[in-house]
Amino acid sequence: MSNAYRITSRSVSPVQIPLGLESLQEEVGGYIEAAFTVPSIDGGSRYVTGYVNEEGLLLELPTCLLTVDGNSYRGNCIIVALDYSTGETLPLSATELAWVASSCNKVMEMT
Repeated sequence: MSNAYRITSRSVSPVQIPLGLESLQEEVGGYIEAAFTVPSIDGGSRYVTGYVNEEGLLLELPTCLLTVDGNSYRGNCIIVALDYSTGETLPLSATELAWVASSCNKVMEMT
């Protein structure tokens, strides 16, 4: 079962990955930075966060994400859950996976 979502300049797909720092860095191809963090549909201290390569712009990677506040991120984006109270990276739940998929599909329809 998938535990994260990957966004590239060409695709959006659920993936199964290890959730440690090194794996997240491997997914984005370098040091990570949080592009966004939003409250989870599951509530509580769970949030959904998207990590990107912090040097994506400098490395002139393809654009993968535009946020509602106007920021543009380049390279891959990996979306996972986060326990905001502990800072622990968590797998996306089934409801979070469906929510991210629905949100991504809506964005793709608008482009």
